[in-house]
Amino acid sequence: MAVVLLPRMACSKHGVRTVPVPWAEPMSRYTAEFEALVIDWLQEASISAVSRLMKVSWNAIDGIMQRAVQRGLARREESDVAHIGTDEPSFRKCHTNVTIFFGCKGGYGAACGRRP
Repeated sequence: MAVVLLPRMACSKHGVRTVPVPWAEPMSRYTAEFEALVIDWLQEASISAVSRLMKVSWNAIDGIMQRAVQRGLARREESDVAHIGTDEPSFRKCHTNVTIFFGCKGGYGAACGRRP
């Protein structure tokens, strides 16, 4: 693991700030490549498992997930949806339902879970 001490600069308008770097987002302690790796692992394993394997805290993983969601939402295009479909399948035998909303022509969707 590489540790880089970023220089700080004093700004009369904003105070002391850390110099921005191209390999990490502002306010992130990790490189963009490391965050992408964590997100890939999270698609295959639980937060606890990724935390243990990557040797980062649960809170650090939560921050990585929040930044990934913000990046995804920023890339999402707004569209006019003329038709919407819903489905509410039961999940396993515990009667946990998941409501799924999707655009009939767009091919995108969003799921909202709820517990009994």
